[in-house]
Amino acid sequence: MLVVRYIPPDRIGFEEVRLETGDVLKVGRDSAQCEIVLYEADLTISRAHIFLEERDDGVQVFNNNRSEAVELAASGHSGMDLGPKEGHTLPGSGWVKIPGGHTIEFELSRVGKNDLIGSTSDTTTTRTNDPFDAWEQLYDGYRKTLTALVAAWFIDDFVEIPYRTPASNKQIARLLGVSLSAANKKLDRSKDRLERLLAQEFVGEPGRHKVAEWVISNKFVTKGEVEELPGIDRLVRRC
Repeated sequence: MLVVRYIPPDRIGFEEVRLETGDVLKVGRDSAQCEIVLYEADLTISRAHIFLEERDDGVQVFNNNRSEAVELAASGHSGMDLGPKEGHTLPGSGWVKIPGGHTIEFELSRVGKNDLIGSTSDTTTTRTNDPFDAWEQLYDGYRKTLTALVAAWFIDDFVEIPYRTPASNKQIARLLGVSLSAANKKLDRSKDRLERLLAQEFVGEPGRHKVAEWVISNKFVTKGEVEELPGIDRLVRRC
């Protein structure tokens, strides 16, 4: 069994995936292709940047990027460069560092036929029915994005956002102090992360409202957190 952990650049939280022999795990910036999606990944990161696979002789790591090396090492050892379109097999546990501060750690454990283990064959993020557990598993940046989404539940005098209405992507961008493109990615990744955790879909405009209602009904956000958003003063308020 192979346990893979993703630690994002901000070092807040981690994502864990478990694989059986023969399963291939893809890591990159495209949620449609990858089981682990890199947080805030820029365009130099491939849609599917690295592949990990448990084999009979160890763990194979393949760098699918065409131009940049990743750093690879066995646990407890210094790293070496794994060049573009190159693969390498380690006999046991190790780690990979992807440009931008993304760290992938993997732990290999051999299990005999008669050993009992939990159900770990699913190659997706561990799901939960507990909304509080799901909220805690969101990266800080995702939680701030969802705080911006529901800002109008706590402030009733925004000129542009009707009371108790989800903010648009443009409004989220202003509340977070980021570009529209960055806000689009933040909200998309926040919804994608929740979909993985809760085994639900949040598609399109109905999905935006569904996520907002989930945040509000579970009381995850406070007025103080809304007022601390970096761009809160950029939205016009009624006198």
